[in-house]
Amino acid sequence: MDRRTLLSRAATLSSIGFTGCLDRPAATDSDSRSLPAAVSDLEFEITDTDLDPRDEPAISVTEETGEATVEGAIWVGSKKCKEATLADISADESDGSVELRLSHGKSGDHPDNRLLGGSCDEAMSADGYEVTMSIDEEVRTIAVVERDADGNERKAAIEI
Repeated sequence: MDRRTLLSRAATLSSIGFTGCLDRPAATDSDSRSLPAAVSDLEFEITDTDLDPRDEPAISVTEETGEATVEGAIWVGSKKCKEATLADISADESDGSVELRLSHGKSGDHPDNRLLGGSCDEAMSADGYEVTMSIDEEVRTIAVVERDADGNERKAAIEI
């Protein structure tokens, strides 16, 4: 086998080996999540806030517009690797309740999402968050469950 053929095959094999790694998208909060029928136009964003992660989230509803807002802060762990996420939203039509579950998840900067990897530090940080959603007039209760990076869970709720 001549040298050019050997080098050509080596280049082809090495490019095949990296194809999957280079095309992997960064972890994101899915906008395509299926929403319960009682909820529409859901927006989740990480915010800069003065809220303390030890305080319960603030839940408010503007009945005239049918818009509900949840603001809070949650311990996420290493700011280099983790961020607040909306883990789940569910509704129970029998009692008119909507429940949001917030947690921590991989950030876009997590080493798993970087070509050359990296590491996370042990520092504990918090993210502020805001969830805005339109709710059906049948919704009577909104509950928020936060599960932080230490595994602590707390629940806040309001009746409309």
